Amino acid sequence: MTATRHLYLARHAEATPDEAGLTAAGRRQAELLGERLRDGGRPIDAVLHGPLPRAAETARIVAAILGVEPAETAAAGDYVPYVPQPDEVPEAYLRFVRQFDDHGPRLAAQAIERFTGPVRGDADRHELVVTHACRAGRRRSWCTTTPGTCPTSCAGPASRPTSRSRRAAAYGASRTATS
Repeated sequence: MTATRHLYLARHAEATPDEAGLTAAGRRQAELLGERLRDGGRPIDAVLHGPLPRAAETARIVAAILGVEPAETAAAGDYVPYVPQPDEVPEAYLRFVRQFDDHGPRLAAQAIERFTGPVRGDADRHELVVTHACRAGRRRSWCTTTPGTCPTSCAGPASRPTSRSRRAAAYGASRTATS
C-alpha cells in the first residue's frame, strides 16, 4: 500500500524591516500557526524550512509547539525555478534574465523529488514547509502562489482551506478580523 503525503505550506511570519528575523507580531503569528496545526487533529511529522532567517525562526516556533525538530532544506528556499535561455526571451529582457544563477532549476528538481509523490511505507505523512515564496509541485516551479495569500494550504485530499483560513493560519486571527 502506498501512503499519502499531506503537504502544508506556510509563508514565514511577519519579518523585521531588515528581514533578519521576526517582529513581535510575527512571533505571535508563528505561535498561532503552531497552535492551529497542533489543534487541527492531524499530527505534523516534519517541519521543514528554507534558509532565510525569517523562515527558520517561524519554523522553530511552530516546531516547538508541535513537538518536532525543524530541518532546513534549500529546496524550500527562494529561487528562480526556471531560467529562460537567451533565445526564449525578447532581447530587451536578456539583461534581466542573465542576473539569475543556474541553481534554481536544480533546487526545483530537488523540491519536486522531496515534496511530491507518494511516501515510502504504509503510514500517511503530514509535513509543514515554511518558505518565502510558497512553492509546491508544478513542472518547473513546484507551484508559485501569491505571497500575501498563500500561508497555509494542504496538498493532500483531506482539506481545501479558504483564503481566509490560510491567512488566519500564518497571520493570526487579529489580521483576518478585518479581511
